[in-house]
Order: sequence, then structure tokens, then C-alpha cells
Amino acid sequence: FYVHPASFAVTLMSMLYIAYSVITRQPMSRRTVSYTWFAVVVAIVLAPPYLISSQQSPELGGAARLLETESSTDQTPLQAILRGLSGIFFLGDSNPVRNLPERPLFDLVSGLFLAVGLLVAIRYWRKPRFMLLLIAVVLLAPVALLSDNSPNFLSFAPLLPVLALLFGLGVTTISASIGARLRPLVIIGLLGLLAFNLYWTTNDLFNRWPQNPAMQQAYHARLGGIAHYVDGTGATPTVICTPTLRPTPGARELTSPQLLALMMHNQQPPIRYADCGTGLILTQGGEREQVVLLEPDALANMHPYLRRWLDQGELIDVPSVPQHAIVVIDDVSIELADTIGRFTTTAPVAYAPEAPGGSETAPPPIRLGGNISFLGYEPTLNHPFAPGDVVPVITYWRVDGIVPTDLRLFTHALSDPTVIAVQSDIISVLPEQLASRDVFIQITFLQLPFSMPEGTYRVSIGAYEDNTDVRLNVFDGEEPRGTRLFIGQFVVEKSNG
Repeated sequence: FYVHPASFAVTLMSMLYIAYSVITRQPMSRRTVSYTWFAVVVAIVLAPPYLISSQQSPELGGAARLLETESSTDQTPLQAILRGLSGIFFLGDSNPVRNLPERPLFDLVSGLFLAVGLLVAIRYWRKPRFMLLLIAVVLLAPVALLSDNSPNFLSFAPLLPVLALLFGLGVTTISASIGARLRPLVIIGLLGLLAFNLYWTTNDLFNRWPQNPAMQQAYHARLGGIAHYVDGTGATPTVICTPTLRPTPGARELTSPQLLALMMHNQQPPIRYADCGTGLILTQGGEREQVVLLEPDALANMHPYLRRWLDQGELIDVPSVPQHAIVVIDDVSIELADTIGRFTTTAPVAYAPEAPGGSETAPPPIRLGGNISFLGYEPTLNHPFAPGDVVPVITYWRVDGIVPTDLRLFTHALSDPTVIAVQSDIISVLPEQLASRDVFIQITFLQLPFSMPEGTYRVSIGAYEDNTDVRLNVFDGEEPRGTRLFIGQFVVEKSNG
């Protein structure tokens, strides 16, 4: 009763048949009578606690759920019944999780046998075995036909044994009504019907159903193809691009990375995770890696600066891999070294003015606490910005060991060395998955308020542990030089318009 409201109809069917057998004085042995009364006693014992709990929580009671009429398709009862009957003979459940491509429960020939069986049961309704079938049809059919989004094959489950019995009754009736010489033809016809249904089901299951877009979405076919490929290339460092780096606490649905992990057989592959909209990991200093794009539009939505690194790779184009899903970057270590080397002349860095030794120039790489080093930044601040604009800050970082799992990067726009005008704290990778020699690119966007005063603003960056809000020290060799670095400045000017 608690699991499925159809239990009410099944129990009522049993009790009505018992009442019918007693009222019509059907012949029953003493053992049958004994078992019948025992069933009644068990039902009486179970009824009180169920009724009490249903009164306390009516929304959980089977009767209330059995009589629910809400439907996401706004079907009227008549429409639900007609569509449910159509699902038996013509057009079945359209949900790919419950059915092959809109296959009906029976083919038309089998439906003819079923109709004959129902007519025979009505014809001989006075006999107990036929009355049992009719009672089952009357009580279980509404559960199946009046379900949400009819035809719903989940709701047909209690009715399936009854339909099978009616089919068998129709076959035996037709077989008995013809001469003995023609009965072998009935057997041959039934074998042909079985062969037809086997072919029909096989074609739908292995050809039509896998190509159904609704099935691919329901069963996460894209993630399945990716998981199969990554399993076969387990030795290659892999970067998973996903906007959901960490699942929302209490979320009922699994995220794409969680589904991918469940689908994979290799449980310890060298995998890193990054939100490739604003971050990218170049594993082992730019050596060979594969970048997995979980979302179909991930490549199109990637920031153009990060997309340039992927453009140096090659999209995997094989039938078993979804389109625009995996990019293999062979080796960009030389390009990465050239990029970082360019920063030493085009993107100056300075220590914080409050640090020991003052705000002298600091040539990258600059070591921070927590086994992380700052490699440099792209000079994107060389033109004026207006209030309300977004200022992009692109920085490069290197992993030198195990980093804090709660690592965060901060970026501040300062009107003077102590006053923060705009700030953003973010990291677009999972720190706990990073390995030594990995280089990750972080794009931080500073949203300037529309009330931002005109002037020159300096940009400072650094890192801290999120759980304690403790900043990581900046080192010059072994000497601490504060907890932040200054990486240039930008000008805010109001537009003349």
C-alpha cells in the first residue's frame, strides 16, 4: 500500500472475488475456506495501523494517490482512457526510459486474441474463473488507463498478468473452435507471430531506440560515449571541463562529473577538473593531455583566450565519441614557456608596499605558500574602462606539490593600497585534483559598479585558504614578502556619451 497505490485495487479485487465465491455458493474445499478466512484475518490485522497512518499523513495514503487526477499534459479522463487503450494496440508509451520507440504493448494480431479472450470471459461470466478475470479488468484497468501522461507503462504493471491471461484465453478459444486438422496451422501461426515480435523488438532495441534523441538524453548517451573513450585512454592526463566543479549540498540529481565517474570502469585515472569558461589546466607543464567537454556547447561557450590553447589540439572524430566532446592537445610546453617568458618583459609584478623590503619589482615565477607559484599575467589593462564595464584579469599559476583543498585566489582593484574598490574571490579548478608541474590559467572578471569614480586603480592578487581565510605568504627565495602581489593598473573614465 505504501509503495504503490495499485495494491488497493489488487486487494479489493481479491476481497470481491472471495465475496462472490461465498455469495454464489461456489464449491470450495475446507482447506480453501480455511485459507480464505486466514487471508481476511491478516487483512483485518494490517488495516488499523495503515488507516491510522493515512489519517495522520493523508498525502501519503494509497487511496489519495490512487485517485490523483493531476497530469502534466492536462489530459481529461476520457482522453487518458482513449490514449491508454491506444497504448495497448497502436501507439505505446513515448517515454524512452519505459518503452522502445512508442511500441504498443501488443501487436494487432495479439490484440485480436486478447479481444476474443475478453469476449469469452464476458460470455461465461457466471463461471468463477472468468469472473475473476472480469473483476481484475474492472478494478485494475482504471489504474492503468487513468494514469498521468497516459499511456504510462509503469501504471500498466498490475494489469499485465490479466492481459496475458486474456491473450491465452483467446488463443485456446480459437484453437478449440477449429478442426483438429487445422490446429497445426494455429501452432505455425503462433510461431510466426513470435518470430515477427522478436524481429520487431530486436530492430527497435538495437537500431531505432539507440538513435532516439530522447533516449540519448534520458540515459546520458553523451557521457556514456565519453566514459568509454576515457576508459580506453586511462594513461593520458585528462582535464574534465564542467561548470559544476562541486555538487550543490543536498541536491537530489547527480551532476555530469558524478555521472561520468559512475559510468567509468577505471576508478583511478589521472583526471583534473576545471570550469573551462574561466579556467584551464595545462597538465605537466603543457605536455600531452586530453580535454573533455561534458556539455555539447562547452567549446562554443569557452572564453576566446582559453579557446586558443584548445585550437592547438585536435578534436577526436570517431563514431563512438560524441561530437565536440574531446580535444587532444599533443604538446604545448614550448608555447607555454614562450608565453610565460614574455610576461617577464611585458607584465611587470611588484611586491606589496607593506611587505619587508618595499614594493620592488618581482620577476616571476614567484613562490607562494601552499606549493603554488605565480607565473605571470596577460597585460589586458592597457586601455581605459568605463563604470559598469567588466575588467578581465588573466593569470597563470603553477602547482609545485600538494596544494590546500580549499585554495582560493583573490583579485582586488584598489583605489589606494589599502582601500578595495572591487574584488573577486574565485578559483576555476578543483585544487585537490591538481598534480605537481600542472599549470592552470585563471580568468577573473572584475565587475565595475556604475557608480565607480574616475581614476587609476591598481590590481593586487594572491591566494588564501577558504576555510580559515588565512592568506598564503609570498616568498622571495626563503624570505616572506607579504601576502599579495601587484600586477599593474587600469584607468576608469566616464564615456562622453
